[in-house]
Amino acid sequence: MDGTPLRQYGVTLIEMLLAVGTLAILAGAAAPALGGLIARNAAAVGDNAVVAALQHARERAVRGGAHVIVCPSRDGNACVEDTHWEHGWMLAWDRDRDGEPDAGTAPIAVGQALPRGTVVLGSIGRSRLVFRGDGSAAGSNVSLTVCHRGAPAGSARSVVMANSGRIRQGRPTPDRLRACMQG
Repeated sequence: MDGTPLRQYGVTLIEMLLAVGTLAILAGAAAPALGGLIARNAAAVGDNAVVAALQHARERAVRGGAHVIVCPSRDGNACVEDTHWEHGWMLAWDRDRDGEPDAGTAPIAVGQALPRGTVVLGSIGRSRLVFRGDGSAAGSNVSLTVCHRGAPAGSARSVVMANSGRIRQGRPTPDRLRACMQG
């Protein structure tokens, strides 16, 4: 050996601890913003799923020339009398127009439960929505309020179905927003 020291490459323990500490501080600062983003996204997913289900039901009613029911369902096989839709829903034929899904026929479609913390609150007294064969909706206008408990109130949406069958999105009233956020 010629006595020249070998050159060392890498980082020291102190440099590594400083880098990990800096990363931990940045992650801690970003976590609340990321949580809000995830909650807002969950509310948007719920809103879009409800609108898509209603549009699908209306389209099937028009194509089939028969009534289609949309109702909350926890198992995808039967309607439940509930104002909460976040556990799932189903679309089913009502060809005999008795307000119940036709017995012995499979549902047209089944909506799965929404992400935890998402709430879909229907109008009181309206646990079933019915589209007629001409695309119109039976009964009075109905509103489904979609919110997420971890999201800011401004991210909540209201899905409104008019008697004409038109489906639109808007902002919920303060009372509906408060009821939705309370779950």
